Amino acid sequence: MVFKSIIGAICACLAIVSYSTTAAVLTGPIQGLQGSQDPFYWGDGLNDLFQEWSVNQNNCCGWFYGSSYSSSNVDVYVYAGLSDPTTVDDASVFSYFDSSSQTYPSPYGPSQAAWAQEGDTVFFRGVNGYYGAWVIDDIYFDPTNPVDFAALDGTWYFIDDGSSDFTSSGVVPVPAAVWLFGSGLFGLIGVASRKVRV
Repeated sequence: MVFKSIIGAICACLAIVSYSTTAAVLTGPIQGLQGSQDPFYWGDGLNDLFQEWSVNQNNCCGWFYGSSYSSSNVDVYVYAGLSDPTTVDDASVFSYFDSSSQTYPSPYGPSQAAWAQEGDTVFFRGVNGYYGAWVIDDIYFDPTNPVDFAALDGTWYFIDDGSSDFTSSGVVPVPAAVWLFGSGLFGLIGVASRKVRV
């Protein structure tokens, strides 16, 4: 009887934990990110994405490089005019640009980088299978020295389970589920032990 109670508690725990680990969209600010050869890292600390960007000097747009052309580990899709990526439930359907043998259309002719401007969202598909995005609020540079001083402000997003659904959100924190499991398990063991002694 004790073992049946323990097995039941374990099954209940697995159900709670699987329910509690639904995808969450992590987010944070991008402030004063300089355009350079050093990519910006973001994510959950284990499956991070990283992107290299630079500035276009003609109209203050950003150029975003794919995995085959730069030190980025992502391929790129620009959603012009979208400022809220959490309305996108399947980012895997976009046509991502990897820069390998492709040329990306731009106002300045074909380019080996996707271009985006303020008010756009740049979606990223990592070579590790994870999805992220940047909402671009501001791109600015010093016109007398744009190469050494160009910066980007915005917000980054990352889906922590590798899915492509930016509308996902966490439900129950895992630590609470584990605490609930432990207390339930000890309670069931106590009840079962009582019955055996009687």
